[in-house]
Amino acid sequence: MKILVGFMLIAVSQCMIIKYKPCDMSSTVGDVAITPCDKQPCAFQRGGSANIEINFTAAKDTDKLTTVVKGKIGPIWVPFPLSQPDACNNEGLTCPIKSSQKYTYQYSLPISESYPKINLPVSWELKDEKGESLVCIIFPISLV
Repeated sequence: MKILVGFMLIAVSQCMIIKYKPCDMSSTVGDVAITPCDKQPCAFQRGGSANIEINFTAAKDTDKLTTVVKGKIGPIWVPFPLSQPDACNNEGLTCPIKSSQKYTYQYSLPISESYPKINLPVSWELKDEKGESLVCIIFPISLV
C-alpha cells in the first residue's frame, strides 16, 4: 500500500495546473494542466515529451479544430511542427464542437533533441475551419 501511495504522489507531483495568459477572449478557458511540470516555467526535457490538457467552454459552433503551437524566440513567433494538428482526432475531444459546451483537449507533444536549451513563451491555439481562434493561451516553458 505504501508503494502505491508513493507512486500516486510522484504522478501528482509531475502534473501541475499552470498559470497562463489568454491570447484572446474567444472561449472561456478553465484549468490547464501540464505533465511533467512541478513549477513554472515547466521544464521540458529535450528528447522526451510533454502532455497538455486544456479545459474550455466553446464560444461558437465549429466542425473542425486545428492545433497551432508557436514559441517566441526574441521578437519572432516560430511555429512548432505537430505530428497531429487535427485537434478533433485527439483523446477526449470530438467534433463537431457546440457553443456553450464544456470540452477537454489533450495533446502529447514530443520535444525534439534538436531544440536548443532555451526559456520561451509558448502560444497554444485551437483554430476553427475559418482559421479563427477558438482557444488561445500563452505560458512559459524551459527546454532543458
